[in-house]
Amino acid sequence: MISNQELDRMKNATVIKSKDEQAREKKLLEEQKDQQMAAAKARKKKMLEMDRERQKKIQPTDYQKNQAHKNETLLTKAKDQLDEEHDDVKEMNNMMLYSKVVTIRDKQLLESKRLEQEYLEE
Repeated sequence: MISNQELDRMKNATVIKSKDEQAREKKLLEEQKDQQMAAAKARKKKMLEMDRERQKKIQPTDYQKNQAHKNETLLTKAKDQLDEEHDDVKEMNNMMLYSKVVTIRDKQLLESKRLEQEYLEE
């Protein structure tokens, strides 16, 4: 024998739903989940923003300053090396080197002429 309460509980638990009702319930659950996810994302974004603001107000330690300086120099060296790989930069470097060589050669020629002039004067 089953009591009336138990029978009512079983009847309520075994309600047969149509496909439309199941789809509506599924859609409703998805919407609720999306709302919860949106709220969680907004909360996370707000917390990250507050953390950034807090970091701006706090003075960095000497260690943090040193690390930032090391990172900055490392990045600039890496960028310079990447820039050196371009053909235009290689050509420009060759032109700069040639101009230095020509400048030194011109100074040597002037020095040579000056020494020759001094020799002739003696």
